[in-house]
Amino acid sequence: MGSHSFGPAEHRADLLNTHPPNTNLGPTGVRENLLGVAEVARRLGVCTATIYSLLARGDLPHIRIMNAIRVCPADLETFIKGKRR
Repeated sequence: MGSHSFGPAEHRADLLNTHPPNTNLGPTGVRENLLGVAEVARRLGVCTATIYSLLARGDLPHIRIMNAIRVCPADLETFIKGKRR
């Protein structure tokens, strides 16, 4: 096997970045950064067990990709707005 020299780390990162930048199109678009359970818990300031409970009760919409649970940021925002008094 030959060795490859890619140059500075920034150049290597550019070579690996083959996807266009995320534009966060929202609920109508595909390019939206989905959040994992740990990130949702961090944003709400609760433990992951609380998030799993909300998901199980259907209080927080989510999607499952294989064994991964993901939450759309727009759904999290709607959930937060619905809990304000």
